[in-house]
Amino acid sequence: MQRKTLLGFALLLAACACHAPTAMEVVLVTVPMAPLGETAPAAPLGETAPAAPLGPVTYARTEVMRHDYTDARGRTMRVAVQFTYCATDAGAATAAERVRSCWQEAVAHARGVLQRADLTTEAGTIECEAQLCGVLNETLFPDDDGNRLATIDRVLWKRVTWS
Repeated sequence: MQRKTLLGFALLLAACACHAPTAMEVVLVTVPMAPLGETAPAAPLGETAPAAPLGPVTYARTEVMRHDYTDARGRTMRVAVQFTYCATDAGAATAAERVRSCWQEAVAHARGVLQRADLTTEAGTIECEAQLCGVLNETLFPDDDGNRLATIDRVLWKRVTWS
């Protein structure tokens, strides 16, 4: 392992009286560098809890949900969305059956979230995705004693238009 010294510059703000607002300091940092073709060892960041082994995981998609509505600003919104979920291989068939049996209830909850969302901005869309995942997880795969059968993990926007 070779060690090389990198020269770093830090522009210091007027955090204390001893530095002017435009003062510049040179900071020397020693960083371990790996020889060409090798990987430098990662620095330990602290203790982490080992993840519980899930076993093989199956990913699946729901049906496409379509919803046309008028939002609070009077715009006509047309949305087509699909969801992906993951389950262990052992619970995949049960999860698929749960999606089939509770789909209409899940669609009703999702439509409520969509009608309150602002899908014309990126921040509104990201917030809507998080709310949809949460609502659908609670509706389709309720948490029984800390063990969820499956998890909605992604929203696939098929179509979002407004006029």
